[in-house]
Parts: sequence; structure tokens; C-alpha cells
Amino acid sequence: MALVTISAASAQEVGQWVLGGREEQISEPPDNARPHCRWSGETRDQGARYSMSCTSPVSQQTVVTSGHVAWHFDARLDRLLPGQLLEGKGVVDNTSTASIGPSASCTLAWNTAGFTRGEVVIAGKAGSCSGKLTVPRPGMRSDGSLITQNRLYQIMEFSNGAKVTRALVYDWRTTPVTPQGSAPTEPKPDTSSPGSDAVAPADFSGRWVVGTEDPALTEVTCVIHQDGNRVYVEGRMVYNRTEVLWEARGTIRGREMDTDLVYTKPYPAWGNAGDGKWVMTLSEDGQTLRGWYRNRLGQTGESHYVRSR
Repeated sequence: MALVTISAASAQEVGQWVLGGREEQISEPPDNARPHCRWSGETRDQGARYSMSCTSPVSQQTVVTSGHVAWHFDARLDRLLPGQLLEGKGVVDNTSTASIGPSASCTLAWNTAGFTRGEVVIAGKAGSCSGKLTVPRPGMRSDGSLITQNRLYQIMEFSNGAKVTRALVYDWRTTPVTPQGSAPTEPKPDTSSPGSDAVAPADFSGRWVVGTEDPALTEVTCVIHQDGNRVYVEGRMVYNRTEVLWEARGTIRGREMDTDLVYTKPYPAWGNAGDGKWVMTLSEDGQTLRGWYRNRLGQTGESHYVRSR
């Protein structure tokens, strides 16, 4: 029976996983369906979106596969320590065609090992997945060498096979133990530099909803995707039984989000007059957004959202 031994050098080293790169995969329709489909997707460290619209050449029926996922983690992802317990959660908003659109789900995985459990979300609904990962040390090949690169996968997948994946690529960085034989200690993340926990922007990411007493305005929701201090927002509402879509891009400073808002599918009578500024402040408990908007005509109003459960 062969024995796998650890070299003296590797036995005297401790280390950490350092984020070294990112990879993205956006699925495309089958070759025979491409002439009848339009699709797009985007991933960020804390969220992703996907949209595919296909029209049957026979029935002329259009089915939309679309959704957003927002990722939440209880620790920074730039450095992970062996033995660290990392908790992750995904919130999926399945905006596919109601009744006939595909279901959606989310998954977090370390290499090929998924560590989340969650709901299968039907079209028009929202759900979540969550789980915990005990960050491992490097694995070992049969020749005794360490496997020094691993990936944390963030996946949103639809029942029709459409998928959007972001991989955070981690490299193993070692620190030799001092020769005096002192007990090794795992390195700790640097919290003194800009971008560390002490100065990091607040967490705005996730799905938000707003209640309204206006009978003409319903189903007001938005999904915030955050990547550091940068933010991308996708919003939807129904006004006078007409779907209205908008998006906003901007930055976060502390608990304030400053964005430029554009209606990608405006109410017909508005045109682009509704485009403008949208500024929101996050409450200290992270559950409420309050602020204001100003459109191109100079009209202003209050804005109030709460985090979706």
C-alpha cells in the first residue's frame, strides 16, 4: 500500500487563500434556436442577472427566461483562512414569463462541492439558497504536491438549462513558520488599508420592495447588485397595468447610494422625462432605504424601500 507523505517544507508552512482572479460563464441558446432568441447576462461578486427572450417561429409565442440573484456573505471575500466558517446566501428573483417560464435556483460551491440548500423558484416569485463552508486547506496530489488554486462558484440556473456562473479564483499563499519553533499562527486579513472592513461601504445588495397606496402603481421592486463601492440596480413596477422597467448605476459612500436612473422600458406617456437622479440612505439596521429622486423635468419626490424577506 502506497503512503502519501507531506514534505518537511509544506508541514512547516501556514497560509491563506487570496483572491487572484474572476471568471464568468453566460449560457447561450442552442444553435437551432439562436435566430429566434435575444439574450444577455452579467455577473458581479455580489450578484448576477440573465435574460433570454425566444419567439417560436411556429406559434409566434414569446417566452422570456430572466432573473437576478444577489449574494450575501458574512465575511470579506478577498482573503479566506483555513478553518474559517464562511456563511453565504443567495436571493433569487425569477422574472421569467409567468406560468410558462422556467423555474430558477441558486448554488454556491467550492470547486465541485456545493454547500448551499435552497428553493426552486417558479416564474414570478423570489426565493433563496444558503449554507456554510468550512474553508479547507490545500488538497494534495498523489505525488505529494499541493493543489494551490481553487474556485468559489456563484451559480444561478434555470430549469431550461440557462445558467450564469461567476467563479472567484483563489491562490494559496504560504508563510513559513519561524525556525525557533514557535507555534504557527494563520495570517489575518489587513484591516488598515482602504477597502477593509473598517472603511467598507454598507451592504445594499439584495431585493427591495415598496408598498404604495396609489391604486395605479403596484409591484414596485428592485434588485441591487453591489461590487465594492460600485452599484447597479434593476427596478420594476406596474403603472396603470403597464410594466415599467428601470436601471440605475452609481456609487456607495458609507450608507449613502448616489445613482443615475434610466427607464429602459418607460411608461409610454413619459418618454425619457423620468430619467434622473436617485439617492438613497441605508438605515443602521440595514433593512430600510429612504431618499429622493429628481427627474429631467426637475420634479422631485420621496423614495422608500424595505428589504425583501
